[in-house]
Amino acid sequence: MILVKLSQFTYRVLRERKYMKELAQSGMPYIDKMDGYQFEIYLQALFQQLGYKPQVTKKSGDFGADLVMKGKEKIVIQAKRYGIKNRVSISAV
Repeated sequence: MILVKLSQFTYRVLRERKYMKELAQSGMPYIDKMDGYQFEIYLQALFQQLGYKPQVTKKSGDFGADLVMKGKEKIVIQAKRYGIKNRVSISAV
């Protein structure tokens, strides 16, 4: 029973790693179809490929933080993925 649970866990971890690697390598046409949360997951995958250990915050009550990367210093990222009609304003930047 323990061996079955361990193999299921290993399979899930390997499948998630493969998905995150493929996601990080996706192109603009795929990114353009993402909603805000999917974009945050994409950024998580991208930063993982760059050697960081990012964590996506919960969807609400995060005070604007979308990703947090901890290390020697804490880096907080606020991600925006708007379409051509909904541009991020200069004041937001």
